[in-house]
Amino acid sequence: MFDSPSTYDWTQAELTYYYDAHIARVFNAWTSVAGLESFLVQRCVFMNERGEGKPDATPPVAGDRYQWYFQHDYQTEGLITVLEDRQRLVFTLEGTIVTLLFRPVKQVTELRLIHSLLPDAPEDHVMWHLNWRSCWTFFLTNLAAVITTGRDLRLADNSLALPVRVDFKPLSAQPGN
Repeated sequence: MFDSPSTYDWTQAELTYYYDAHIARVFNAWTSVAGLESFLVQRCVFMNERGEGKPDATPPVAGDRYQWYFQHDYQTEGLITVLEDRQRLVFTLEGTIVTLLFRPVKQVTELRLIHSLLPDAPEDHVMWHLNWRSCWTFFLTNLAAVITTGRDLRLADNSLALPVRVDFKPLSAQPGN
């Protein structure tokens, strides 16, 4: 049974996805520059606690910071607060917390993504909760595509890189098209 809009927890978005891959491969996708750039961001930089950039091949540790540069005109940075090998990754994101829980289940890897501390004001429900949920759904699906087929579903044309946002307007609906 679904919660009514008045009792729904808008401060958290939770998604679970299953990957036909060993847990190490799924975990590495989230904890390496090459992995993150294969399905999530155009460029990723990890920095140690002193703010010094780490070589791309050096995995992050708890306490490291990250910078993510997306294909479109968006970048963000945050702090890796927890990193437990093949089990859990927790990081800050725009004043919120993202927790990833990795678990082998039968012959697949279960990934639970919990995005918490989302703003709860009614005007924030769409752009914070629904927008992040939509974006995470796409990127979790994109990771599955990269793992199973080697194909990145993101479009190469950066001007078309935003269709997962809830405020996206199709090019055909924009003036002059």
